[in-house]
Amino acid sequence: MGTITAAAIGTVVAVDAGTIELRVVGDGLNSTELQTAVDRLEAENAELRSVNDDIQAQIDDLQLQAEPAAEDPDRAASPSATPEDSTVRRATREPIGLASEGCLDLDSDAPNWDVAGEGDICIWYYQRDLVGTNLTVLDEEPTLADCEAQTDVRDSVGAIGSLVGKYICGWTDNGRLARIGIVDTSQGKNGRTESAMLQITVWEQQH
Repeated sequence: MGTITAAAIGTVVAVDAGTIELRVVGDGLNSTELQTAVDRLEAENAELRSVNDDIQAQIDDLQLQAEPAAEDPDRAASPSATPEDSTVRRATREPIGLASEGCLDLDSDAPNWDVAGEGDICIWYYQRDLVGTNLTVLDEEPTLADCEAQTDVRDSVGAIGSLVGKYICGWTDNGRLARIGIVDTSQGKNGRTESAMLQITVWEQQH
C-alpha cells in the first residue's frame, strides 16, 4: 500500500471536550497507520461521550432528589395522615363560629353546615349548654375508634364555656359519628357566652 505525503494530510477528529487535530510530520505516513490512528481517536471520542452521558444521568438523579415533594392540599390540615383519614366524610380546615341559639347540621354538605335553629349540635340559649345526641366529653383528641367505644353518653354536656380545649364525640341524625373540638369561646358584656369556635370532623357511616 502506498504512502500519503505529509503536505496532503489534514485529518481532524471532533470530540466533546474540544477538537483533536492529527497533523502528520515527516516525509510520509503509511495510510494503514493513519487509519489506525483515526480509529483509535474515534474510539476514545465514543468513550468520552459515554462517560459524559453517565455524568449527566447522575446530575439529573441528584436534581430530582433535591426537589421537595409536592404537598397534597387535601392533607394540609392533617400533618400525619392515618388510615382513618380515608373514612372522613367532611372536616373543617379552620375553626368555624357558632353563636348561642345556633345549631349545625353535621350531615350537611352546605358551606355553612346549614346553620339554623335546630340540628345535630347546638348551643342552648338559656344555659349556653352544648346539646346534641349521645355526646361524650374527652380531654384528648379522639380517633374514630375512640368515639365508637364511648358508653358514657348524654344529650347535654354542660356550658360550652367550660369545654374549651376539650373534644366532644357525638352522633348525627343520619347515623354518622362526629368529633367536635371546642377551640375557644367569646363572652358578651354580661359575661355570658355569645359564641364558640369549633373544629369539626364527621366520619362516614360505619357498617
